[in-house]
Amino acid sequence: MMKGLRRRGATLLGIVGCVALPALVSAEPVRLVDTGPSGPVATGLVDWNTQWLAGEFSTSNAWRITRVEGWMVPSGVEQFGGPVRINLLSDSDHLPSDPLFSTITSIPGVGPTGWYGQSGLNWTIQPGTFWLSFEALSHTSSGPAFSGTTFAMSGTTARPLANRASAQLLSECNFRERSCWPWALDNSIDLGVRIFAEPTSPVPEPSTLLLLLGGLPFIRRGRRLLARSH
Repeated sequence: MMKGLRRRGATLLGIVGCVALPALVSAEPVRLVDTGPSGPVATGLVDWNTQWLAGEFSTSNAWRITRVEGWMVPSGVEQFGGPVRINLLSDSDHLPSDPLFSTITSIPGVGPTGWYGQSGLNWTIQPGTFWLSFEALSHTSSGPAFSGTTFAMSGTTARPLANRASAQLLSECNFRERSCWPWALDNSIDLGVRIFAEPTSPVPEPSTLLLLLGGLPFIRRGRRLLARSH
């Protein structure tokens, strides 16, 4: 009987250790992508009515993306600062395709070169190939627009992305329509990109953890009975 109790106690402790403890430790974000900065001077234009840029990355695991950033160089003109849309896009034959997730940040017209992006994201992805695009927007969300965001990105990074692409606005086309921005492979550019993510391993429900932890008193009682038997 006591041998059986010891076996059950050891099994329960193993379950608690393998299931409960990892759930009680918060996951630390890792850098899923980190090209490093592209330097203080950049030549790749990102403009609200001229050109967008994007970079490709792949992963063999599932992740929850929490932050995305691009190494950006402000234009140096105050009125050219403004909103920037960062999209996570699916891949189609090594070209950016449909948007999966989107967020909007901003960049100053006059300011330091550095990492600009958005945190607090909850973008869950499965293994595969994706693109992160940087799309400058106009200063108005609807109707005619006469000004918008302009900045630069392309430079030289320590760990370049596998592929890069640019989208140029078609002439006589509505800049607010994504179909007016066809993507083309352009590995002459190099983008500074950082993507922070957490593993998407399942976390036990609180009721499950309570049930497992509730068995600990029985283990302690079994140990006391075992000690008395000796």
